[in-house]
Amino acid sequence: MGISYSEPLPYMRNYICRLTGRTKQEPITQNYGKYRYVKHLSQGSFGRVVLATVRCEAASTLFAKRTDPSYALKIIPSKFNTTNEINILKDIQYIHGVVQYIDMFKIENNVVIVTEFCKGQELFNYINNEGPLSEKTTKYIFKQLCIAIQIVHTKGIVHRDLKPENIIINDQYIVTIIDWGFAFYPSKTTERESCGSPNYAAPEILVKNIQYGSEVDVWSLGCILYAMLTGLLPFDNDNISEIFNSIVACSVDYDNTKLSEEAIDLLRSIFTMDNRITITEILNDRWLNPDICIDWH
Repeated sequence: MGISYSEPLPYMRNYICRLTGRTKQEPITQNYGKYRYVKHLSQGSFGRVVLATVRCEAASTLFAKRTDPSYALKIIPSKFNTTNEINILKDIQYIHGVVQYIDMFKIENNVVIVTEFCKGQELFNYINNEGPLSEKTTKYIFKQLCIAIQIVHTKGIVHRDLKPENIIINDQYIVTIIDWGFAFYPSKTTERESCGSPNYAAPEILVKNIQYGSEVDVWSLGCILYAMLTGLLPFDNDNISEIFNSIVACSVDYDNTKLSEEAIDLLRSIFTMDNRITITEILNDRWLNPDICIDWH
């Protein structure tokens, strides 16, 4: 199946900026309510994220009593609707492996969402620096991701933008999933939009008029798994239309990799439009559990 695109979709803008070398304007440093600006962390399509601590005059507040005084502040212009993201962050509180929501407030023309600051580095950078990861390390990381997303799915929530850039890994190989801006409740709406990141987007997201749900997160987890094991992306090309054509065709190169037969079998069961494997089935897969199958419910 072929798909042609004359204009880039809105969610591709960050990807195109990386390809062309264009950068966005750095934000002006300032304080935000009780929080003191420390440094800029990242810039996205809908806002920016900064590192902050509690200001001295607010040191007696509840938030200052945390053992780690650092916070990530996501500053989003008020013209964007943040209600969904805030509700989702509240619903996934206390799930291990998910960034923890702290607070939200409005300042000037912005909504500020406060979450814990996750120490470590993006999994994307870790893979780039370390190259292909061993199967042992990959299994340890991948199982954490699957367990966290499985619990999220039981709450009726789908992330829709799982990728190594949205996963923080610390020096103990503990991972945390961040950036829930594209997450949604499939049961609460019939609308389905094209969103996320091109290289990790499931075919259901790219093809119009498909009522997709949690299966799109499974696909993205497969892309992350492939990247960890090979140091490459399963769907990659300088031409975005070619990336999308490969995704819709479920066309993945396994011949030029050193993947084990078990790993390839798992990936094949993920990269399909027909009867895609579920999170629970992944957690019981022989590649993750060569000696025993565990029911994680």
